[in-house]
Amino acid sequence: MARSAVPDVIREKIHELQSKLERIETQQRETRAAALGFISEALQRLGLTLQDLTAGVGSRRGRKGKVRRPSTRGKKKKGARNAAKKAGKRGRPAKAKKGAGAKAKKAGTRGAAKGGKVPAKYRGPKSEVWSGRGKQPRWLAALVAEGRSPAEFLI
Repeated sequence: MARSAVPDVIREKIHELQSKLERIETQQRETRAAALGFISEALQRLGLTLQDLTAGVGSRRGRKGKVRRPSTRGKKKKGARNAAKKAGKRGRPAKAKKGAGAKAKKAGTRGAAKGGKVPAKYRGPKSEVWSGRGKQPRWLAALVAEGRSPAEFLI
């Protein structure tokens, strides 16, 4: 007797949920229709068209059609590399020296970003410039070989 009653209860519950779903869908349709009516009235009052709304949407500068995945550069990879470090197969990372550099970092100042442009420190006779970093340029090396001092070309 209990077995035959269970499908009836389930059928009633299904019917109740279906009618509830229909009421929700009807309410959503009415809400959307009201919103569209409000939007179309506002567009008419302002003298705008659909083209005015969509103008420039897909023309963002530098955008491509593809979705870019986040970069994995610079992220630590777990696995063999970390295991090798723990086992001592690779050298230990050097400890930071306590000095002027450490104090500057504590104070919150940072140096130039890696690969960033550095202002020129030296200017040659033909308007060549050098930041003072890296290998000495040929024009300055030639002048130094002639007996001139790099200090003469400081900006």
